[in-house]
Amino acid sequence: MRLSDVSSWRNNNFIQFIKPPDPTFNSNRKRLNKLIGETLSKDGKVLDLGSGGRKLHDRIINFDLSQFNHVDIVGNAHFLPFNNNSFDFIIATAVLEHVMYPQVVVDEIYRCLAINGMVYAETPFLQGFHSDPHDYQRYTLTGLKVLFEKFEERDSGVCVGPVSVLTWYIRKFPTIFFKNKLVNKMIEFITGWLFFVFKYLDILFSKASNAHSLASGLYFLSYKK
Repeated sequence: MRLSDVSSWRNNNFIQFIKPPDPTFNSNRKRLNKLIGETLSKDGKVLDLGSGGRKLHDRIINFDLSQFNHVDIVGNAHFLPFNNNSFDFIIATAVLEHVMYPQVVVDEIYRCLAINGMVYAETPFLQGFHSDPHDYQRYTLTGLKVLFEKFEERDSGVCVGPVSVLTWYIRKFPTIFFKNKLVNKMIEFITGWLFFVFKYLDILFSKASNAHSLASGLYFLSYKK
C-alpha cells in the first residue's frame, strides 16, 4: 500500500464513520492523558511521535511520516528535526513496530528529550500483521527493557490485554483464505461489528498477574537520566 493510499483512507470521514470499532481495548488511555496533563500544566513541551490523525491535546506537537489530519510536522522518525533536549515528554504509541530501525528511533527520542524528560511507548506483542505502511517487529517486556536501556525505567506492563488478542484474531482469521481485498474488507466489517464488544473483558483480564505473557500490547514508561 502506498503512503498516499494510507493517508487517503485515514482522512476519509465516511470510512472512519462506518468502520467497526477497534478490536482492542487499551486500559492505559486515562493514565496517558494524566501524564500529558501533568506535563502541560508545568509548561512542558510534548511530542506525539507517529501521531497519525489523532490530536491528544491542542498544545501537543504531532509528528508523522504522512500528512494526516492534525499532523503538524511531516518527517522520518529516524531523523527527528528537533534540537537536543527539546521536549519534556515524548509519546510513541503503536510506532516502533512500523519503523525499520527502532533502536535508531529510540536514540533520537533520547537525544530530543530534556534531562528527566519522560518517554511513554506502547508496542504490540501478540497482534496480527498490520502494515501502516510497513510492519517489522513485535516486543516482549524484556525486549522493551533492552530497547530503552539508556533510559531509567519508571513503569511497564500490559496496556492491551489477552482478550483483545482473541477479538483481533476472530476479526482477521477468515481473511487468510481470500486474496480479494474487497472480500476481506467485508469480512472484517461484519466480524468487527459482531465481536468487538468482547474486548471490554480486558478491563478485568489485563490486570491478571501473568497477563503480559499473552497480552496484545505492552507499555514502557521511562525517563532520561
